[in-house]
Parts: sequence; C-alpha cells; structure tokens
Amino acid sequence: MPNALGADEVWALIVPNGKLNEEALQKHCCGALAQTHVPVRFISVSEIPRNDNGKVDRARLGTIAQGLTGPRG
Repeated sequence: MPNALGADEVWALIVPNGKLNEEALQKHCCGALAQTHVPVRFISVSEIPRNDNGKVDRARLGTIAQGLTGPRG
C-alpha cells in the first residue's frame, strides 16, 4: 500500500488465532525477512479472501486494505 509520501509499504493481513500481538509479529518478521519485506502494518481479518480456485484473491486483499485508508493515490 502507498504511504502518505506515495512510497509502497508492505502490509500483512492475517487471521490471528488469538489476540493480535503486533510487537511479536514485527520481531519475528525482522528476524526472518529482508528489511524491505517486513510489514509496517498488521491487519487482523476474519478470513483471507480466496477465489473460486481456492487461491488467495490478491485483488480483494488490496480492496480490504484500501478500505482502511481510503482511495489509493
């Protein structure tokens, strides 16, 4: 998702199986991913949208995230 300056940021939409612990997720991602791939925001969702073939529906993920911030610029 683009930030306020128009630069793309990584966001993670996740289905937690308990209370979302962003600090722990951030720490885990920093240790496991390249810095450019570490999400700057974690968003709790009830389910990951899937298409008719059962694959992750990336367009709908974008729509969900866009709904949290308003129109993409």
